Amino acid sequence: MYPLFLLHNPSHAEAHYELAWLLRNTDEPVLALSHYQRALDLKILKPEEIHLNRAVIYAEELQDYLQADIELIQALALRPAYFEAMLNRGNLQEDVARKNTALKIYGQILSAANEDQMVFRVALARTLQLMGAEASEAQMAQAHKLADRTSIVDAATNAGLWFAMAHVRQAQKLFTAAFALFERANQINASTAPSYNADFQEALFDAVIADLHQLRSQSNQSAQHAIDQTARFQPIFIIGMFRSGSTLIEQVLNAHPQVQAFGEISFLPRLVSGALQPFPKTLSAISAQTMHTWRQRYLARFGRTTIAEGVRFCTDKRPDNFLYLGLIKRLFPSAKIIHTVRNPIDNALSIFQQQLDPRVAAYTSDWASIAHNYALYLRCMSAAKSVFSDDVFELDYEQFVQNPELVLRELLQFLGLVWDERCLRFHSQTNAVKTASLWQIRQPIHTGSQGRWRVYQEQLQPLIAALRSYGVPLPSLD
Repeated sequence: MYPLFLLHNPSHAEAHYELAWLLRNTDEPVLALSHYQRALDLKILKPEEIHLNRAVIYAEELQDYLQADIELIQALALRPAYFEAMLNRGNLQEDVARKNTALKIYGQILSAANEDQMVFRVALARTLQLMGAEASEAQMAQAHKLADRTSIVDAATNAGLWFAMAHVRQAQKLFTAAFALFERANQINASTAPSYNADFQEALFDAVIADLHQLRSQSNQSAQHAIDQTARFQPIFIIGMFRSGSTLIEQVLNAHPQVQAFGEISFLPRLVSGALQPFPKTLSAISAQTMHTWRQRYLARFGRTTIAEGVRFCTDKRPDNFLYLGLIKRLFPSAKIIHTVRNPIDNALSIFQQQLDPRVAAYTSDWASIAHNYALYLRCMSAAKSVFSDDVFELDYEQFVQNPELVLRELLQFLGLVWDERCLRFHSQTNAVKTASLWQIRQPIHTGSQGRWRVYQEQLQPLIAALRSYGVPLPSLD
């Protein structure tokens, strides 16, 4: 619609804006930037919104955080009280580990915005998360007052405040109070999306596992094997449950001169939710030419970003890509898979303690759903390892933090990379990281998250019972 309209009306600023929005959401960020720029050149109303949108593209799609910051500064120059741009700039400072700068920006929002505004509540939640045990009781009281003002429209933001308060109490080692806050946070977060459908999930996993076994029986993999060898960069897929250590491993690998981290690439989930519906039924009918086109589009994602000299591998750290291994192995038959695993109880607790999007992971807000989904995930990975045994490296989080060099040497050998001690100094890197674990991975390897569940042992008995009922192997609880 918009391209045809622009053919006859090339100077229509709003049409360039709408086309840019469409292009960004169909994985064409560079073209989106050009149309946003054209809208600016045509003196579109509210140009500060264009700069904000361009900043999002630079940060999330192109990993150009300097240019993203420039765009946000330009937006604020046009409209100094543009709180959404201020909030994005604060988030950006967090991503690049500038904690004090982020706190200063959030403070500016808190001093100027109305407390009923969503940006005020988000800024307060981020402040509490960054302050941790040093958060004041006045800040906590304000957050509690605002979080109690529930509404359907603002439920996710209110949940964020409850999660932030819970993390403060946990950092203060007030574990009973923290757990009650986490429970409240999850109740509200779960209300923002449809509830977990166990029957639907079982049918989905059954279909995914059946597809994996079908893929093993196919004989055309050898013909495809050479295709992805011609690419300059080879993808490494880091998968597992959310909160299983995938970000830590990605940052460790990013410290190697032949690896560059790309975080959570959205290409595969977008493909599955769009062209591949109903997934995974459609996979077996996709032509080789279509797979080739998708492969090139995926690899083009790396070409949009400056890649350091000597880099051979680019990481895609989207934990729930384990559901898409059949697709991944059709696109890249020789792709290496790193599967991060963690003590199931610690893993489940960590999931419960983070505000994950229930539209993406509907199971995260109650123990029975977490345990059920965990059992399905184990079945899926068992099938995947039986099909792709030579290409899957299972990295145990507990073993890694106990003996990082030993595990890392095995991992690098699996990837065909030489040992580089800089990988053990990963925490000194200044690259941007967009994850709930961003401050943990700025620290040296430690065992502080290992066995964290024990401080909540009494409250976690329903989880432990649920995991056992679904046959999830548990480590010793003594």
